[in-house]
Amino acid sequence: MVKKDELKCTQCGKKFKTLPFRCKFCELQFCGEHRLPEDHNCVGLEMRKASLKERISRGEKLTYEPKVRKEIKVKFEEPESHVGPRDLTAPLLKSPIAIIGIVIAVLVFIGILVILLK
Repeated sequence: MVKKDELKCTQCGKKFKTLPFRCKFCELQFCGEHRLPEDHNCVGLEMRKASLKERISRGEKLTYEPKVRKEIKVKFEEPESHVGPRDLTAPLLKSPIAIIGIVIAVLVFIGILVILLK
């Protein structure tokens, strides 16, 4: 069950018009205007910065380790009714009207070439 307080921005109290943004530093919910840690004066961000400064002062080497992405295997299967490039010409060669049309087109093309080459 969702509480009514959860439907409002923690910073300004406005109701959410879209899905709320959850800050990864302080874990609170904010509207689009206050979604960035800098826009809502995030305490969690300041604590994180202080922690990093302390680690640097102790001489720790800081490295960035990205989150591991889940690998998804996608298997593509062609449908059985897949029509390849050669399958497209098969119906044309079975139709007498299509054959006559192809012959006429070839003859017209040859005629145009003969006229242009004269």
